[in-house]
Amino acid sequence: MKEFLTSLVGVNTVEQQIDIAREKGGISSREEYTPEWYQQLGSDLETVKRSIALAAERCHVEVTTLLVPGENDSEEEIWSLARWLVSVDRSIPLHLSRFPPWYRMTDKPPTPVERVYHLADAEREYLSFVYTGNC
Repeated sequence: MKEFLTSLVGVNTVEQQIDIAREKGGISSREEYTPEWYQQLGSDLETVKRSIALAAERCHVEVTTLLVPGENDSEEEIWSLARWLVSVDRSIPLHLSRFPPWYRMTDKPPTPVERVYHLADAEREYLSFVYTGNC
């Protein structure tokens, strides 16, 4: 089984991201899908989108989104992410993960399991591979 790089926020350039992805045999972005969320994390959405698109041309890519209640779990946001992934390659696996309130973010409740399943079911209409996690 291939190893996957999880999160590209700390990597400086797209070229570095592609090199790391090639070394690991794949790439997985574990961030959310709004510019504001990326700014809060010290990165920007367009860089991550460009990285995913470039990596998808050269290696296996999977995208994981941690669904944080009230932050990035709206149907519109996940719909937007799925539509963009389809424009790159509808066979890119999308993992929608339930948020557990551990470590540094204990002020949010866990994502309702039903919410994760509902969002995943909706995205399966567009993407070939949608998985749920932490349920």
